Amino acid sequence: MAHQINPHQQKLAEKLTILNDRGIGMLTRIFNIKKACAETKSKPSFLLDKNLDSVLRQIQKKFPAVDKSQFQTLTSIKTDIIKSLAIYYFTFVDLLEFRDHVTDLLTTIDACQVHFDIALNYDLTKSYLELISTYISLMILLSRVDDRKVVLGLYNIATDLTHGHGDANFPRLGQMIIDYEQPLRKLHDEFVPHVRSIGDAIQSLGPIYDRRTCKVSEWRAKTLLSLLSTPQTAHLMDTSETLPCEYLSQETIERWIVYTMIVCPQQLVTNSKCMQLFEKALSNSFVHVLYRDELLLTHQYLHQNLDIYKSYRQLKLTELLNETFKRAMTDQPLYRRERRKYIRPQLKELALIFADQPALLGPKLLTAFTALSLARDEIVWLLRHSENFPSKLQKETNKKQAGTTRDDYSDRTYPEFLFYIEELRHLITTYSSVIKQYYIECLSTLDSNDLQANIKNLHMSCTEDESILLTSFYNTITTLSTTASADLRALRLDWFRMQAYTSVTKKSSLSLISLSHNEHFAQIMNTVCFHSKCVDDLETLLYETSDLSIFYFYLTQFDHLFSSCIYYPSQIRYAIAFPLICQHFINATHELCPEERQQIGDLSLKSAHAFIDEICKQIKSTVSEIANEYFLMNEQLLPKNAVISRLRKKLPTEQSSKKHGSSSKHDATNGSNGVPAKIALPGDESRRSNRRDMTKTDKLMMVLNELCFSISYRKQITIWEHKFLPNEYLISHLENRFNKSLSEMVNYRPPAMEIAKPSELLSSVESYMDILTLVESHCQIDTTRIFNEVLLQQSQPLDSAGNETITSLYTHWFLEVLIKRITMGTIVYSPLRRSFVSIHQQDLTLPFDPEEYASFNELRALVELIKPYGCKYLCEMILYRCVQQINEIRKLTHSQRDLLNNLRINFDKPAQMKLYLKQLEHVDLLLQRVILIGVLLQLKNLVEEALQDVLHKRMPFLMITLEHFYAQYKTTTFSNDPQHHLLINEMISSTGTSTMIDSTLCQALINQKNSLNNNTNNSEPTSANHESEEYILSCLIMVYIAVSLPRLARLESTKYIVALDAHANNCHCLVRAINTLITTFFFEHGQRHIEDRCKEFLALASSSLLRLIDVDSSQNNKYSNTNTNSASNNSNGLPNDVIHREATYILLEQFVNQCPYLTRDLLETCFPSSVLRNAFFIISTNRTYYSEFSCTRQVFLVIMSTSTFDSLPVEILHRIFDHLDVQTIIFSIRYVCKQLYLITDSYNRYNFNFKSIAKPLFRIICRLVPFENVIALTLSDEDKTRGQIELFLSLYNIEQFARLESLTLLEIDYDYLKSFLKYIVNSSVKSLSISVPPIHTSQKATPQLLSSVVIHHTLKNLYMSIGEKEWHQISWSTNWKLRYLRLVNSITFKQFCLVLDNYRGLRTLVLKEINSNCSEDNWCFSPFKQLTSLTFENGRIDINQINQCLSFTPSLTYLKIVGDGNLFNSSFDGYQWENLLQTRLVHIEKFEFFFVILTYSNYRSRNTELLMQSFHTRFWLEKLKCSIMCDYIANSRKITLYTLPICKTNFVYDIDSKKSSISNVGASFNSTDMDNVQRLELQLTKDVNKLAIDENASSNVFLFRNVTSLILGNDGEWPERSLRFLSNTLDFSRLIKLSLSINFLPKQTPDTVANIERLLKQAPNLRSFLLLDYWGPDNFMTRMETICSMISPNIKHLQIRVKNLDDIKYILEHLKHLTSVTFEYAQMLQIDSKEIMKSLSCLNRSISSWNHQQALHIWLQNNPANL
Repeated sequence: MAHQINPHQQKLAEKLTILNDRGIGMLTRIFNIKKACAETKSKPSFLLDKNLDSVLRQIQKKFPAVDKSQFQTLTSIKTDIIKSLAIYYFTFVDLLEFRDHVTDLLTTIDACQVHFDIALNYDLTKSYLELISTYISLMILLSRVDDRKVVLGLYNIATDLTHGHGDANFPRLGQMIIDYEQPLRKLHDEFVPHVRSIGDAIQSLGPIYDRRTCKVSEWRAKTLLSLLSTPQTAHLMDTSETLPCEYLSQETIERWIVYTMIVCPQQLVTNSKCMQLFEKALSNSFVHVLYRDELLLTHQYLHQNLDIYKSYRQLKLTELLNETFKRAMTDQPLYRRERRKYIRPQLKELALIFADQPALLGPKLLTAFTALSLARDEIVWLLRHSENFPSKLQKETNKKQAGTTRDDYSDRTYPEFLFYIEELRHLITTYSSVIKQYYIECLSTLDSNDLQANIKNLHMSCTEDESILLTSFYNTITTLSTTASADLRALRLDWFRMQAYTSVTKKSSLSLISLSHNEHFAQIMNTVCFHSKCVDDLETLLYETSDLSIFYFYLTQFDHLFSSCIYYPSQIRYAIAFPLICQHFINATHELCPEERQQIGDLSLKSAHAFIDEICKQIKSTVSEIANEYFLMNEQLLPKNAVISRLRKKLPTEQSSKKHGSSSKHDATNGSNGVPAKIALPGDESRRSNRRDMTKTDKLMMVLNELCFSISYRKQITIWEHKFLPNEYLISHLENRFNKSLSEMVNYRPPAMEIAKPSELLSSVESYMDILTLVESHCQIDTTRIFNEVLLQQSQPLDSAGNETITSLYTHWFLEVLIKRITMGTIVYSPLRRSFVSIHQQDLTLPFDPEEYASFNELRALVELIKPYGCKYLCEMILYRCVQQINEIRKLTHSQRDLLNNLRINFDKPAQMKLYLKQLEHVDLLLQRVILIGVLLQLKNLVEEALQDVLHKRMPFLMITLEHFYAQYKTTTFSNDPQHHLLINEMISSTGTSTMIDSTLCQALINQKNSLNNNTNNSEPTSANHESEEYILSCLIMVYIAVSLPRLARLESTKYIVALDAHANNCHCLVRAINTLITTFFFEHGQRHIEDRCKEFLALASSSLLRLIDVDSSQNNKYSNTNTNSASNNSNGLPNDVIHREATYILLEQFVNQCPYLTRDLLETCFPSSVLRNAFFIISTNRTYYSEFSCTRQVFLVIMSTSTFDSLPVEILHRIFDHLDVQTIIFSIRYVCKQLYLITDSYNRYNFNFKSIAKPLFRIICRLVPFENVIALTLSDEDKTRGQIELFLSLYNIEQFARLESLTLLEIDYDYLKSFLKYIVNSSVKSLSISVPPIHTSQKATPQLLSSVVIHHTLKNLYMSIGEKEWHQISWSTNWKLRYLRLVNSITFKQFCLVLDNYRGLRTLVLKEINSNCSEDNWCFSPFKQLTSLTFENGRIDINQINQCLSFTPSLTYLKIVGDGNLFNSSFDGYQWENLLQTRLVHIEKFEFFFVILTYSNYRSRNTELLMQSFHTRFWLEKLKCSIMCDYIANSRKITLYTLPICKTNFVYDIDSKKSSISNVGASFNSTDMDNVQRLELQLTKDVNKLAIDENASSNVFLFRNVTSLILGNDGEWPERSLRFLSNTLDFSRLIKLSLSINFLPKQTPDTVANIERLLKQAPNLRSFLLLDYWGPDNFMTRMETICSMISPNIKHLQIRVKNLDDIKYILEHLKHLTSVTFEYAQMLQIDSKEIMKSLSCLNRSISSWNHQQALHIWLQNNPANL
């Protein structure tokens, strides 16, 4: 009796799991052996040895019967054979062992009579079919291994030779190899016992396979994979009765069907369902996978093995194969294309939905896996079929039909498929925690409840083991928690075991449970298994549904797909999918074959790198193409093309307007239809008539957008523990491309001497940077890093790759091209233009225009490109050339050392000098070298100025700080160490700021000298002598240059070009060279030596040049004596060669002007100023000194003179507006024409001066002009505009003046001042002026705000007139910006020192006086050297206080004192002032004063003569050159002592017949002495008539030419000749304000009124009239009619005294042209302003009134038409 098998003891689940995994491992090892034996590189060396060919053939022939006796030749290499072939041999041994285990397991399964149904026991059926398919694939693959017999035979022979016997497994291995020569036949025989089980398993695949292969129309009808079709159910979890089968791969199902049916043909005969599945599988594909890229061409393979199926003729296998192959070739490509069309948008939809709502991944995860599985099936099918297209077989089977082609197996949207697969995978991985939490909740609630309800009935009929499993299922899922990690592999394995237990037939099973009778339980458990995988095994699910590691074995086709992706614009954005798929390659490895892991990993890294690199290259290429387009558009906008574009635009219009023209011209300008041809202009590319019309730039931008999307899709890609950063790849490529593009844009061609203009290069670079910034907006890279990396490299001589940079190329061009051309004499440096220019405008021999490369603007552009580092390198190379020239000059000087020493000693001996000069040699060579040094230094200076300008705009605060530091450093000696000074100057010069010492040149010469000292120290131990020799040699160099200067006068090339302010041979650059050489040579010896050498050079040079005057006189004498010697004189270089003497003279003045150690006074002592003036006069009047530049300028002036005002450039008009008031701009210019209207609107530098404006104009201007266009504002509460500030604050917000730079507040109340001070603290105001009425009281916060204002960081100019209390409450703090300070108040000496101590940048200080305060504590201050100008005005003069102040301000160059003196405090003593100025102010250049001194009654006029004697010294007359006047007015008993020109704007002109005036220069007034007087006050007395007779009536010269305000007083009869006197004294046409203080006596009233009327008629520009009459009760002038008759319409402001309210009404009713009126009234007269306003309301004039200090101020609102 047979023993019954217990399925519980067979461990079917465990064996299937282990053998399936081992089968994949065996496939991997056999696959690698096959590849190794097929390739020459990897094949074992023994198989390639030609000496062993006969042995190998014999083994192959006799296998497996091999005898070691026949192969003794292998004895020497037997050990190597064993080592090399062991892995191969034992792989086959493992295969044999695997075959035995599979056979045993399949036999056991058949013995247990296991029932297979994929819908019920999914894991069991899947594992069973997978094992069979793997086994079949393994045996077929084994038959394909080349040299398998040789490998096994060699190993066995080597083993036998080594151990004396062969391997024990060899006989069975040999038999297996022989049996599987035809694997299909052997497999057919092996699987005969297993036909029933296989048939059941395959038959259960029917419903699933049908669903997978249904028509696409059915998918659409079911809305497969769509979530949007039923949005109301989108939140519900996907369920299915065959849930694990929903994502089962179609390729796997077909593989199971085909491989099982070809070894079990009995099922095809007996089972129609299996036959249908087999036929459908063959119709769907003509290739099936064995493993990786090893495929089985199924139809062809079966055709070759038809003899196996001879006993199954009823199958008609041949017809079946032909028919199915035909369908597979013709129908499947179209069907698959339709599937892809459906699946692709569904994938995109799922990706978008899940990205927007990640929570839907929980309920719809099955849909995502199904979509991934379907998409993967299509990708793999297309990949395998396109790669293995059987063209020959197609021709044989279908000769009459055209058939399909390889193109039918290609798809442009392939990359999109890959991209959305990766997108879904990424979303599932990213939100795995969400999925895990969802399915834990699902398992612990829904699934546990269903399971509990089903297992209740099962417990009654199950075994103990099964009961334990069921209880474990329930307990495991009910105890799940979201907080703890879950591992549910045991649950799934237990369910696998349960399937094995309950799937056997009842005859062989001990279990009473059968899954076939408990389908619902099986469905629940399959669902639980899937949900458990979603909790802890998502990676396995992703591997099963979407693993694309197959591409590793199709790398050629993979690369081709990537290339086509890049080629099609619609697919470019999906290119990133290719490096992402490289992450899958490592999944192809297996632990049984670890040796291939390294190879696959390395290749995956290499492929990902190649793909990312290629995407970045495409971006780089696209950026380059866009840059080319931008460059073309940018070139059209260059200034050089602007005129051409303008002419092109006008050309068609002009030609079309001509009625007659030649046919050729008509054809050139018109098209074929007679329409003028359209000429492309800048900006035309932006005009679009149709959205579909895309330019090349549009297409490139679209491609760039797609590529940037692709490269920025993932921040990082992890492959085999390596991280790829696509953005870093892109940055690296863009850096390299940007670097290369910069070199290309320079376009330097040395043979042609061509290089790009720096401004054009800068424009191109900015365009390229704009494009890179555009890339940044698309893919979020750090372009700033790119710019910093690349541009910083460009500031160095070589970049990181060792290539030349912009810095090196331009340095080479300037030094090798420009400088060489300058030495040829065709290019000069023009200080006027700050550029190197060509002497001849039309010089065709010059290959470039130097002004386009070496001008200030171009060098500024170059500085923007090469940065400070590049400028430093350029300047160092320039100075290197200078050092070379200096060394050559040293050699020339050393060769004539004795002669030059004699010239230095005897420079004041003309005869000897003349003798020595004749012996002097190499003068021209010396001058050429010095001029070259000057040109090089001038180029360096231009570069530094450009650098300074750039840095001032880039970092103004730092530059200002450095300038302040250097200014302080120059006035303060920190150290005597020369190296310390070099470091400071080097730091300052690195910013482009000019320094007194060229530190780089100094350091270069010092280093050169030190190296020479080191070389000579061994032979000459005394280095001190060497230093003295160097010092003497440096002195002789300067002597050499000084005595060589007259040679320039004899050179034709020394011609001075007035239009360029330059000499034709650049000898004006010699001045800079001399100054630099002196400071450089003698820097180490201190400033005193530098000054001495400068003076010495000046003395030598001036004496040498003065001899040219003697030469000229001797030349004239020679010409007058004889003319026969002129030819010989010219040929021998005698004196008549002097042709440019004047041009040489001015070099001396330029030297002094540029030298910081010399003054013009010193120049006058050495060289007559008359000679210099005469030289300038001759140069400016002689036409030979003008070049074509002056002609060009004249032509320009002619053109400008014929141009209209509105045709001027906007910039020039704006500069004109800067000098006009706002009323003129708005009311006189704005409405002239539309163009001027627009120009005034664009003007943004308005100056709002509302000091005397009419109220309606005030409102109009504020309404028309935007406040952001205003930079200066003046508001006034003075008499003319009383209440203006309050009105302004009520209507407007001061914060709106965003660009205000200057603010003036006149007579402002403290209540309103607070608002302005708060604004100033946060503004950028540079100039501030505040005056406050003296009687007003301030608020507590006002001093604090004033303290904040005075230290405001932008304030440069400050004027304050505030109360004494507020002044003393201000706290002073440091402010380095303030340059000008004016204080109306008196201050103490301590406050004076505090101001100077805190304002270290202060240059000008104006104050009233210094008050002595004995209560002040002792203080200690050091001298304040920053102040250069000090003014005391309108105060009391105390010479002791002034002396104390001047002791702290030693750097003053200007001093002004205006005030009242005392007859007894020596304020008028010239000797004391002289002593004070000479001791305290050694740098004083100008001293002005105006003293008024009251005398006693018996003071004699003789004393004034004694007083003036103290001002007749040389100090006053020669050093200060002061013209001093002293007036003694006997009637007033006062003395006025003042300098001329007068330094006051207010002047009281005393008309006194006894007045006496004395001057220290003995001359009367000049016409300009009184030009500063603007306000004149005089009293009309009887002496006026006498003075008028003495005046010359015919004289047209006014004493006071610029007076605008006149104050006249008269307390008696009006003088008869007063008008004549006044008309000769001042210019009435300039008069704006007139004040009359008249006593109207009844008898003289008519005459007085008539004189006033005549006076007013002579002042047509009068605007303000103040009539302050002394009236009585019965005065005639009380009648307002007389007053109104005198007032002309040009008067806008009136101030008058009134008696009552009727007078006020009368004035306002009759003088409607007035804009403001001030009514003064007696103290006894009480006037209520509110009552006035009410009573005057009937006048229909808006009136604002303020009652203040017994005066009524009215600001009228007039109609603008009356103004």
